[in-house]
Amino acid sequence: FFFNDTATTEIYTEQIVGSVRCVQETARIEIDETNIAWPSDKGNKFAKAKVNSEKTQWINPENEHFIVWMRTAGLPNFRKLWGKITQDLPVGKYQIKIKNNYDVEPFKGEKLVILSTSGPFGGKNRFLEISYIVVGVICWIVAGIFIVKKKLTGDKFGESIKLN
Repeated sequence: FFFNDTATTEIYTEQIVGSVRCVQETARIEIDETNIAWPSDKGNKFAKAKVNSEKTQWINPENEHFIVWMRTAGLPNFRKLWGKITQDLPVGKYQIKIKNNYDVEPFKGEKLVILSTSGPFGGKNRFLEISYIVVGVICWIVAGIFIVKKKLTGDKFGESIKLN
């Protein structure tokens, strides 16, 4: 089996009248579950068998939740995209109802819900940005060393030297 929990998200308004707290559902928030798998995975790595796919495949391999779940994680703690909220969310209290279809208790796993914004390089993970900057600086330093070496040795840089 794979991670196939379902979720609905609702926004609530909360008002306190005297000493009574009143909570009222005001709207449901749509979670877009399409285009969550990488384009290179859809149709290439994961596709229905051309013959007897109903009999030979236990699950629809074109299910995007399945494709996301099957992508190998690089580390033991990982995140898998479940859906996207494409609308702006007003300030308020939110309730997420999750139907637990995938039990993680047998292997002492955990499930977390993380709401995150994303940019051109993905989520808010500074590691990638810092890595790019560090590698870029190292490349500039190495290029500078080669330029200095070229200026000091002239045209002899890289030429073989004949020994008697």
